[in-house]
Amino acid sequence: LDVYRFDDAAKAIYEFLWNAYCDWYLEIAKVRLNGEDVAEREKVQNILVAVLDGTLRMLHPFAPFISEELWQQLPRRDGEEALIVSAWPTADESRLDEEAEAEMSLVQDAIGAVRNIRGMMSVPPSKRADVFLKVEDEAREQVLDRGRAYVQQLARVERLEIGRDVSRPSASGSQVLPGLEVYVPLEGLIDLGVERQRLEKEMDRLEKALGGLDKKLKNEGFLKNAPAEVVENEKRRETEYKETLEKVKGNLAALSS
Repeated sequence: LDVYRFDDAAKAIYEFLWNAYCDWYLEIAKVRLNGEDVAEREKVQNILVAVLDGTLRMLHPFAPFISEELWQQLPRRDGEEALIVSAWPTADESRLDEEAEAEMSLVQDAIGAVRNIRGMMSVPPSKRADVFLKVEDEAREQVLDRGRAYVQQLARVERLEIGRDVSRPSASGSQVLPGLEVYVPLEGLIDLGVERQRLEKEMDRLEKALGGLDKKLKNEGFLKNAPAEVVENEKRRETEYKETLEKVKGNLAALSS
């Protein structure tokens, strides 16, 4: 705002509110909000309100009417009657905690990996999966163990095993991250035979499509006469198809291992 980059300021607020607060923290907060610890539940409620209050103050210059309307629904503090005349929030650098952020990023990565595997392997959202997390050191193991409830809640996990000596189960989807390997056994979650057939058909379709693209891109007449943007678009399609084909082959191999 000091250098009049209003677009960047608005984008930063939007990304924080939508991604960090709504997409992640609200979901994570439900674990403690639904718990039996009254003091813990009250603490989380206070955090939710405090962060929303501060975010609406920052959002007010960009979206004055809706931010004022929402802010009026929050508990009043410090005798402030309207958002338009309320104090601008100030940062408290003593609350910055890079270690906590790194630990939470690891938990988020694990949740994201399980979600990706479920999506790629067409696991129904209604089914809870067993998940195995293989870590390379004790520090990661402890962080993920502390975040166990979040992983189970947000990734719809039935049984969660975390350790340095975890082995990959048979017929499992997997994803490898820095210092972490994620495995989701698929037997019982999907019909392995049907999924193999689907993947084989998809692999056949992609290979035929790539064959056609390869033939077209080797045709001197096409390269010479087609507009440059058309040629680039076909090359981009070829790259995308190759990447998708590799993913399909990987998923098929996982079902067969």
